[in-house]
Amino acid sequence: MRNRIKVLFITGLLAVTMVLTAACGAKKFDASGYVKSFMDMLTKGEVEDYMKFTGESEEEAKEDYNAMTDAMMEAVGAAGVSKEVQERFKDVYVKILAKSKYTVKEAEETDDGGFKVDVEIEPITGLYDGLSEELQTEAQEYVKKLMADGESVDQTAITEWVFNLMLDKMEARLDSLTYGDPKTITVEIEKDDDKYKIKDEEQIGEQIGLALIDTSTLQ
Repeated sequence: MRNRIKVLFITGLLAVTMVLTAACGAKKFDASGYVKSFMDMLTKGEVEDYMKFTGESEEEAKEDYNAMTDAMMEAVGAAGVSKEVQERFKDVYVKILAKSKYTVKEAEETDDGGFKVDVEIEPITGLYDGLSEELQTEAQEYVKKLMADGESVDQTAITEWVFNLMLDKMEARLDSLTYGDPKTITVEIEKDDDKYKIKDEEQIGEQIGLALIDTSTLQ
């Protein structure tokens, strides 16, 4: 009798649990957490949470992280600088992006079963202030010195020298960066079968990349 009562109790408890589970429904997708993991991946290379949300491997997530800086390296490479300078350029920008400031807001559900999440980005300012003028002035002085010393003026070598000088100056400003007024970018998340994904992820990534650093003083 005691065993029968015990079985009935457990059966009843399971039934109540099932009813409560059905009433509460499935756990709501953490859209804000997903966007936060996306931002942390883009700016800091923190991929653990991003992997959980996307199901990507660590290698795939790292490729997503490297996409922005790799694009920068390609642009620099087009200027004719060496691989060494390209790698240094990437390293400096990795340090800069790691200092990004942003706030991920609460998600808003959309009628199609997706979400909209606003991200407030405080753009890094001060990085490029007066930089063009400084580089131009110092480059002219450098060329004059080469000519005065009777050395050849090689355009490729000068370009390399200017890029390294620019990176020296940018690194020197890392500890004194300032931040501008927040810019809001809305990230849309859509449901694809049973999974959620960021809509137009590459385009959104580009918008975020442009918003992270103020380039208005760069000429």
